[in-house]
Amino acid sequence: MKHVRRALSIIGLIVFCYIIIGQFVFPANAPDLGAQCEEMPRDNWFVVNEDGTRERIILPSTADSDIVLETTIPEDVGYDKDALWIRGKDMEVYVDNELRTKYEIDDYSILTDRSSDCFIMVSVYPQDAGKTLRINYSYNRGNVYTVFLGNRMGILKHLLGEYGAELFVGFAVLLLGGMSYFAALGYQIIYRKYLELRDLSFAVLLGGIWVIYNSVFRQIFARNVSVMSDTPFLVVLIMPFPLLVFFDSLQKRRHTKVISVVEVLGVINAVVCLTLFVTGVAEISKIFIIAGLYVIIAIVVMGYTMISDVVHRQIESYKYVAIGFGLFEMAVIIQIILYLSVTNGMFTGTVVAFGLLGFLIFAILHTIKELIIMSKETDDAKRSVKVKDEFLANMSHEIRTPLNGILGMNEMILRDTREPSTKKYAVNIKGAGNVLLTLINDILDLSKIEA
Repeated sequence: MKHVRRALSIIGLIVFCYIIIGQFVFPANAPDLGAQCEEMPRDNWFVVNEDGTRERIILPSTADSDIVLETTIPEDVGYDKDALWIRGKDMEVYVDNELRTKYEIDDYSILTDRSSDCFIMVSVYPQDAGKTLRINYSYNRGNVYTVFLGNRMGILKHLLGEYGAELFVGFAVLLLGGMSYFAALGYQIIYRKYLELRDLSFAVLLGGIWVIYNSVFRQIFARNVSVMSDTPFLVVLIMPFPLLVFFDSLQKRRHTKVISVVEVLGVINAVVCLTLFVTGVAEISKIFIIAGLYVIIAIVVMGYTMISDVVHRQIESYKYVAIGFGLFEMAVIIQIILYLSVTNGMFTGTVVAFGLLGFLIFAILHTIKELIIMSKETDDAKRSVKVKDEFLANMSHEIRTPLNGILGMNEMILRDTREPSTKKYAVNIKGAGNVLLTLINDILDLSKIEA
């Protein structure tokens, strides 16, 4: 059986290597499905002013008000390139003054009228070649994105190639965070013991929601893209709280004072940001910056508590978590740098998602280690009780045997003696012996109760 399993392992390894090497080393032979996607010329766009004058603009760019853009549809538009991919807020797309499509949100919700960046596909035809393409962006305070020309298969392939990793990692974080959360919650319900992993998993679960809801694919599985675009902001408001609770418990409440201050600051931050959000006093992009600053403060404070534990040599008890948190902090720093360097307005949270995933994996390793230690301690305790029980049982037997002999002989003395003094001594021996026998029985009963 041992040799059979070894052979099966070798066969499995060969199959796995064939699958991996075959895709990356062997020549490509998949049929071309006619996927087409390319950028419209970035420098051939013009802003149309209210007086009819035109100014050249290079996409991607930014705008602080409504804006009208015009360009010329390329000559090679035809059956292989039959769709335009346009991203923006409220939009109207015209081809030679013919309204081709419109995306508009008239009534967002009871909060305020707030539009969200969204993708629209605009059909184009061979006869559209050389015609004027005009896009009216309404309520467009933010980015003006690059426009792509191709077909739906090509545009989808381009999206998956550029941003598919974000969606994949986001779902991985969401899945692992959810599984860890419910596993920790189930453990708590069954064994009535709290695991710090529960709070961290909840924070990671929120992080997964943030990544997915921030994805460019959100409109595919969103019924209301405006609510979905608000969700990352709302998640950022609450995500630091379970992390702070996690660290406070993990560090045995050594830093409760400083963590409590950060929690109070977080409540104030949430109230202020939600008030601005609901009233519409400030744009959500600006409120998001305030919420993001609080997240950075919370991460810095958690890092400070870890450094303090390193100085006082108290980090050993959760060194795996410390490594994971260090990776998460690095991911946050890299993500901020990437965000500041983005030029096309297409921000993704892939790096943070990888950081959260690594953080959770190291926390799971820490939890597994703690559970193994707890299990070993439980086994040691059971073994100790068993050894004690065996000792007490043997001791009870060893003491009872001579004691019963003494009491038996003493009964013979009481029955046969006629001397008052001897009988008095024997009665005292009987009383003391019975007390000793009762004590031995009580010790054995106490051991059974503890077991």
